[in-house]
Amino acid sequence: MGKYKKIYILNIFLLIIGIACQAPNVEASNNTELIIFAAASLKEPFEEIIREFSENHPHTSIKSNYAGSQKLLMQIQHGGYADIFASADMNQTSQLLISEMTLDIPEIFSENSLSIIVNNRQKERIQSYSDLTDENLKIVLGHPGVPIGMHSNTLINNISQDLQHVNPLFKQQIYNNVVSYENSVKSVIMKVVIGEADAGVVYQSDLTINDVVKFTYQLPIKDRLNVIASYPVTVLKQSKNPINSKEFIEFLRSEPGLAILQNHGFTN
Repeated sequence: MGKYKKIYILNIFLLIIGIACQAPNVEASNNTELIIFAAASLKEPFEEIIREFSENHPHTSIKSNYAGSQKLLMQIQHGGYADIFASADMNQTSQLLISEMTLDIPEIFSENSLSIIVNNRQKERIQSYSDLTDENLKIVLGHPGVPIGMHSNTLINNISQDLQHVNPLFKQQIYNNVVSYENSVKSVIMKVVIGEADAGVVYQSDLTINDVVKFTYQLPIKDRLNVIASYPVTVLKQSKNPINSKEFIEFLRSEPGLAILQNHGFTN
């Protein structure tokens, strides 16, 4: 073989190696990242659902952001990026739907009821929601602008009407004892758990949280007075990964996904 032919073959070989080194990693290019904005009350079941979904979708990584639904809505409206939005109330997703910011019509995937929790140190003092009107009690509620606050107000109104013949001032006395309005249900839970507040209104699903089980007890609420919160989920129009997002929602609404929600106190 001539000298120049050897050099030519060597150059071709080096060119092939160079192209191979510059070729994109096919596996890496298939990786997808999903960002989920979800109501604070969904944190525990969603973390478990995300883990199970990821096991079956190894090339999909998921980042989650949990907060009050109203806060998440504002973040999205002001340019915050998310692929999926799961709210604790239809109001927030409806606003996005009206603004044409959703890819599809939001779907209800689960429901939740309310619970009144009381710090264990008040067991001798508080045995029913009528006791919540006692002077010097500290009650904490969700802010009226977030779903837990709105649902709490409806619950208080329902109980007040039920007790109208017994205590017509129930509603006024309850609100007189409110010491703060929180931006998420997790903040309500924290204040009751640590004893900064004596009682608060949370979701039934929150009763499965370890600290709630350990440091609080539940006041019974008649079913006819309780409030049912519906949880919608939707893919946002801004999503760069709508197919993967829809796959996650399909898993959320599947038997394994619904079973996880039920284990955390939600109903379907």
